[in-house]
Amino acid sequence: MQLININVNIPRTHHILVNRLTLLLPCNSNLIITGSSGSGKSSLLRLLAGLEYNLPSTDIGYSCIKILPPESLIFLPQQLHLVEGTLRQQLSYLKQAKLGETAAIVFSDDRLVNLLRQYNLSHLFDRYTLDSVQMWSKILSIGEQQRLMILSALLVGEDVIKCLILDETTAGCDDVTTERLYSLLQRSSIRYISISHRIQLLKYHTHHLIINSTNQTYTIAKL
Repeated sequence: MQLININVNIPRTHHILVNRLTLLLPCNSNLIITGSSGSGKSSLLRLLAGLEYNLPSTDIGYSCIKILPPESLIFLPQQLHLVEGTLRQQLSYLKQAKLGETAAIVFSDDRLVNLLRQYNLSHLFDRYTLDSVQMWSKILSIGEQQRLMILSALLVGEDVIKCLILDETTAGCDDVTTERLYSLLQRSSIRYISISHRIQLLKYHTHHLIINSTNQTYTIAKL
């Protein structure tokens, strides 16, 4: 991913949040973005995910945006969408969204239960099995929803997904669970870009972008 001399704006306006950002992310790097509320963190994530495009500026000179194609990205926002269906369908949801409705999770039931256990979600199998229909957004806590969506994203497959973009996607989890999730993410070959206020997550990333909202500047540190 590469941004050169890019203004990060409030979407569809010329109001600048980050001025003339240059960001070069090598392959296999993981970025964490921090800054105060309203500093432009989520706007930058949406830009990197290809969900927003800045209005062009006439006085900025040369600029360049190179991001991954949308089929190789999964963007998990703060407010998640879960399907009404079985647990098996929820785990397959993102894979089918990327590859078509005929795509299915090929893991055995035992493997799925083991993965649920790794993400502290085995109680969902105990309560509901893999095949009872539920309204997951109504019965799960925010932290459970977040863990389930991260697992669903990883189940799409490392051959398909090259980057996860996480907009405070573990904010509903406690510190211990959050670190466990990032430890699991770190073991995969999928790179990730995060927004988080938890300083202890710096160690799971290779680069740290800090946005200063008082003067629309930024600093980048290699970790």
